[in-house]
Amino acid sequence: MISLFGSDEFFVSELESFMKDASPKRAAIDPGSGFWIGNQHDIHTPYLFSDAGRSDLTQKWVRWTLDSRFATGADGLDGNDDGGTLSAWYVFSSLGFYPLAGTDKYWIGSPCVDSAELTLSNGSILKIEAVNQSEKNIYVSSVTFNGREITGNYISHDLISGGGTLRFNMSNTAK
Repeated sequence: MISLFGSDEFFVSELESFMKDASPKRAAIDPGSGFWIGNQHDIHTPYLFSDAGRSDLTQKWVRWTLDSRFATGADGLDGNDDGGTLSAWYVFSSLGFYPLAGTDKYWIGSPCVDSAELTLSNGSILKIEAVNQSEKNIYVSSVTFNGREITGNYISHDLISGGGTLRFNMSNTAK
């Protein structure tokens, strides 16, 4: 898809414009033509920046979406939660990763929890730690799994399926 734009830079600028064109109001009746998490076609959009080498923008826009598009009131969701789609996006993204449909990859985002433990279907435990994460520390400076550094923009299902510790080290500056 990026090659259709001619360059990573142009793709990123167009994607950034699309994200910035999001309705300023959560749960808007007419959300306009920009990013709208309530449209299931858009849910992977914040993670597309990583494909163009800008994981910092993925982290920025994932955190913005988590912070501004979900709440506990009557207007707590953009759109409806078709079969739990938006809830699943929120949970995965809060943990710091999101599955790319049709693959065994989970794109790295920006966790907004300090820690979590998931019991996997095989009974193993996946521990997630987001060291130094806060409202200001939205950028991932490094990721390790069981002490081994992860390079690249994603983790594989095989890597985490046996359990272990996935650790995000967070910072207030982009890497």
